[in-house]
Amino acid sequence: MLRRISAAVAALAAALLGGCDQAPFVISRVDVIHQGLSSTIRSAGQAFVESHGRPFAGVAPEEIAARLSLPASYPTGFRFVAREPGPARDGLRLVLHFNPEGPPNGIADCDRVAEARTLAPALTGFRVTATWCQGSRPLVTGFLEAPRTEADDPAGFAHVMAQLIRAITA
Repeated sequence: MLRRISAAVAALAAALLGGCDQAPFVISRVDVIHQGLSSTIRSAGQAFVESHGRPFAGVAPEEIAARLSLPASYPTGFRFVAREPGPARDGLRLVLHFNPEGPPNGIADCDRVAEARTLAPALTGFRVTATWCQGSRPLVTGFLEAPRTEADDPAGFAHVMAQLIRAITA
């Protein structure tokens, strides 16, 4: 059952937009597809991170995984492990589809067996669909637009990704 979480997203967007000409990031399209993400994360201890495309040119999948973190309400020691997209879809996965060519589609992203089509990364700004998957089953998905995050600001990238992960694990 697909459930929209628009009130939380609207509140987050309003908080981010307050006093800014352009928001540093906007999180939208947060969908809970299957319940149980929190308990799955707590019992897994790690998630494979599959990156389709890149937020910025030259960023390796291992760098992306190293910049990810769970909210403080989760146990420490959880690991994000980079893995190339492919037919192996076992375990808990966080599928990141950077700069998607089309509209966000986390359900399709969970089922991909090859690299998804993406737009070329820019020096400033990126978009990403993030989907937590258990095997090929999508659990929760969300979409982030970070128009002001710069390629040479890894802390800024880590910050906006932490906000996205917080929004979709809430």
